[in-house]
Amino acid sequence: MSTATLLASADLNPLVPNVWESLSFGFGFVVLIPVLMLLLGLWAVIAVLRSRSMSVTTKAVLLILVFAAPILGAILALILCHQARRDANSLTPKTPAY
Repeated sequence: MSTATLLASADLNPLVPNVWESLSFGFGFVVLIPVLMLLLGLWAVIAVLRSRSMSVTTKAVLLILVFAAPILGAILALILCHQARRDANSLTPKTPAY
């Protein structure tokens, strides 16, 4: 079937998606999901590298985990960075305001 035939026949039944609707639905899964995974991984790498309360070994293990298991590793790294930052903030002595 040619593209012109497919485009012309799509107007006959409104329940059947036409070619352009099918391509746009596939575009979301083929492009959007990997881009979101990339952004999540990038966010996790930046969070791990900016964390000052973690040792170098912990950072290295988390970075390897982010690259080995992109989704689960990134989520775990973000949780651990947030937890380490919260623990470091609770240990710093607060100076009283006079």
